[in-house]
Amino acid sequence: MSADQHHQKKVKTTDEEREAQRQRSIKKLAEYKGLCSLVSAKRKAKEYDDAAFNLTTKLLSLNPEFYTGHGCTKLKVLVQAFTDPAERAKVIENEFELVRNAIYTEPADQSAWLYQRWLLRCGGLSRR
Repeated sequence: MSADQHHQKKVKTTDEEREAQRQRSIKKLAEYKGLCSLVSAKRKAKEYDDAAFNLTTKLLSLNPEFYTGHGCTKLKVLVQAFTDPAERAKVIENEFELVRNAIYTEPADQSAWLYQRWLLRCGGLSRR
């Protein structure tokens, strides 16, 4: 916080500004719900392709606490483990980046920590 922000009066927002903020929130919520629906539909249809993976990754970047998303991405990592080792390493590294962001955003969320532990084991980096 810079020094010029201290001791300044809070400026009231106008009705138009509040309504604009409300409309942005409604739009953002609708996009999030739509994304949740798409991920759920892909999961129910057992479609674990790149499109489903990208949707899940986007959803987890918006809400790291969406535990179902971590399960969907696990399946993608497992599929890559049996196909292309180079692609597997790339996918795991991208997943680690997502988990780091989730832990930084919400350190108390256990799903991110559990997924990180699973990734460590899956990536062959576990000490066991």
